[in-house]
Amino acid sequence: MLGVGLIFEGSPDATLQVVLATAAAAALLAVGLGRLLSGRGGAWPALAAVGGPASLFAALAIATAAASNRKRYLLPLTATGALVAAAAVVLWGSPDSHTLWTVVAAGWVVTAVGVFYADVFGELGAARLAALTVLRTLAVAAVAGLLFKPTMIKPVDETVVRPGLTVLVDRSASMAAMDYPGLPNRYEQAVGALVGCVDRLADSFDVRYSSFAEGVQDADDLADLRVLAAAGPGADGTRLAAALTASAPGRSAEPWAGLLVFSDGLQTGSDDARAAAAALGSPVYTIIVGAAGAGSGEAAPNASIESVVAPPEAISDNLCTVTARVRATHLTNQLVRVRLRQDGFELAEHTFAPAGADVTEVVNLSFVPSSANVATDGDASRRRLSVQIDEIPGESSVADNVADVHLFVGAPQIRVLYVESIRPEYKFLSRQLRSDPNVQLITLVRLSADTFVVNGSIGGRSLSALPDAAEEWDLFDVVIIGDVDSSVWTAAQLDRLARFVRAGNGLAMLGGAAALGPGGYGDTPVQDVLPVRLGGRDIGGDSIAFVPQLTADGLRHPMMAGTQQFMWGPAGREPELTLPPLTGCVRTVGLTGGASALAIHPTAGAGERIVLAVRPSGKGRSLVFTPFTTWQWRLQLAARGADDPYGRFWRQMVRYLADVETRSGAAPAAVIGRVARRCFRVGDTVSLAAFTRGLDDPVVSVEIVPDGQAAAATRTIRLAAAGAGAEGVFEAAEPGSYTLRFAARARAGAGAPDVHDEIALTVAPYSPETERTGRDDALLAEVARVSGGRSVELENLTELVDVMASRSREMQPAMTAEVVRLYDFTWGFVLFVTIITIEWVLRRRWQLR
Repeated sequence: MLGVGLIFEGSPDATLQVVLATAAAAALLAVGLGRLLSGRGGAWPALAAVGGPASLFAALAIATAAASNRKRYLLPLTATGALVAAAAVVLWGSPDSHTLWTVVAAGWVVTAVGVFYADVFGELGAARLAALTVLRTLAVAAVAGLLFKPTMIKPVDETVVRPGLTVLVDRSASMAAMDYPGLPNRYEQAVGALVGCVDRLADSFDVRYSSFAEGVQDADDLADLRVLAAAGPGADGTRLAAALTASAPGRSAEPWAGLLVFSDGLQTGSDDARAAAAALGSPVYTIIVGAAGAGSGEAAPNASIESVVAPPEAISDNLCTVTARVRATHLTNQLVRVRLRQDGFELAEHTFAPAGADVTEVVNLSFVPSSANVATDGDASRRRLSVQIDEIPGESSVADNVADVHLFVGAPQIRVLYVESIRPEYKFLSRQLRSDPNVQLITLVRLSADTFVVNGSIGGRSLSALPDAAEEWDLFDVVIIGDVDSSVWTAAQLDRLARFVRAGNGLAMLGGAAALGPGGYGDTPVQDVLPVRLGGRDIGGDSIAFVPQLTADGLRHPMMAGTQQFMWGPAGREPELTLPPLTGCVRTVGLTGGASALAIHPTAGAGERIVLAVRPSGKGRSLVFTPFTTWQWRLQLAARGADDPYGRFWRQMVRYLADVETRSGAAPAAVIGRVARRCFRVGDTVSLAAFTRGLDDPVVSVEIVPDGQAAAATRTIRLAAAGAGAEGVFEAAEPGSYTLRFAARARAGAGAPDVHDEIALTVAPYSPETERTGRDDALLAEVARVSGGRSVELENLTELVDVMASRSREMQPAMTAEVVRLYDFTWGFVLFVTIITIEWVLRRRWQLR
């Protein structure tokens, strides 16, 4: 800032001032040495004054402190101090060499005058001596004014206007990329570099801070930018052109230095940033953020869980496998580690190195649920697991690195052998049995007289034909025989089958053209363990369509729980829900001893139209089910999305025959929810699934609860029965974090409490920003060029700020000053004559020379 200055127009250089100062100092030195050599007193003031007024002031201060009569030094001490102070003020206002020597000359001359007057006229007394000294000093000052022509320079306006500068920092999703492991992401690098230059910028500019992505967000100061993060709300894209236009100051009268933009240059949309920069009329300085040489628009490195599949129920102390599909993009030859975790336990892991730019790896994670890895909530019958990918430095997102998988844990499974011919009943019943998590299944499908196709295994073992050896029979708990003639069995095998039942296992025989009596089983040892007399091969069947009618025993039997509302009841009770009619059944002769009929044909008496009968045989159980078209229940009702008893009926039949309680009865009621993965994007269809335990005919729903929002924002979806569980879908319409609250209850259990399960869900806004990395150097350089700015790497920010500061000084308006001359020749001469005259008169009056 320019202050008041003093110049001397009469002396082009300091020569005259140096001569005067030297002459005064020499005169003082001569006087002092003369007095000292002659032995006269008073030599010390002259010698002290050789060094100028400052040295004289110091000598007087010492003499005053040491004298017993301090009053005699008060006047010279004060006068000399005032002279020193005046010299300091003048030098502070105009600290140049010309002024310095002028002040030095004046100080030495005035000091010499004071010393000489004090020496010659000391006997006059303080008042008269002061008067003569002042007059002689004024006379010298008048002559100096005529010689040096002093002039005062006074600025008209001291205000300095700093030009405005807008700092724009890109905080779009691509700025969240970490170019190097362990280093801050791009946004953090940009803000960190700004922190190091904040003082430099503040010295030269009136700085305003903003961030931009889809739009521009103003910040009060740099601290506001530091608390923001890249890829936050509103950072789904980069609108550089709109940000440049929105940040222009308009028609402000204040000077504007332009824009300082930190970005990787990756844009979304079709806005023309080059045209926007050219239209600003002010320079745009672009700072390129991101690793050099990464290219532009390249897909970002990322590892994500695409889906997780697991059985609804694992068997305690048996191997269970969770299968995850993991996608790895631009992670070639890097290690991707996938872990299966449960609260407090790491159950399994798998590591692979992607061999290409976009690889999907199927990862199998196997573990054995046991008492050693029960969850912290102590529920050994239910596990909440998660599949997790270890975070990889530089990933575009880590939200998709986790997926949840919940499952039940049950007792060892029921081992079933199902022998059948090629017919629709096999397709639907085998699929139903395989979907049951409590069943391990081997099927034998007859192709010709002695040829069977084998499917499935139990404990790693299978069959090649009908079981024969004892160890083969020991593989099974239940045998189901469909439309297969007795002739395919040997006599020894049929005898072994009867003994199999009496030993404590189960047997079910189903209706068919070559089954039961028509299949020749009435004359085999198997007849002895069945609940009905089968009759001969000529007994035939009944083709009248019907819906079974339950007997009184059937209404009470646990195997029929949850199916009663679909069938006719005793005394003509009509079903509550309509089932498709069955197209026929095999005739039988009647019940055997100890057997019970659970269902009959409603158009005939129970004696010859038995549909379902059961019987204990030794330690085991047997069952005959005479219809051969129950697959229509599953096919027709599933196609209409209606509830059906098909799955429940067969699940409960297998458990009855194995003489084990159903899972629903043995374990507390519960529900588990399933979602393929945790992270979805806006517009994705989210598939939901749920599995229940301990609930008859369950009703399952899902509340989709946005985290941190009012309850009014919650949506509820009713899941439809499907296979062994329930399914539904919804569209992920709004981004955010959600909690999926699965709830289930028994349909007939009005007032009974629901059972619940929860899964977290994230819906991310779709943005091309999350799929790219690299940077667009060419765009940022062109934006700077067309606007008259410069484009540099982030590491060169300091040098660029110095260049901008230099331009800022050139933009500042020139200062104007007022010149005030402190001399006038005529009046200066008149003043000199007047002062000399007054001095002469006083000296004469006081009788001085």
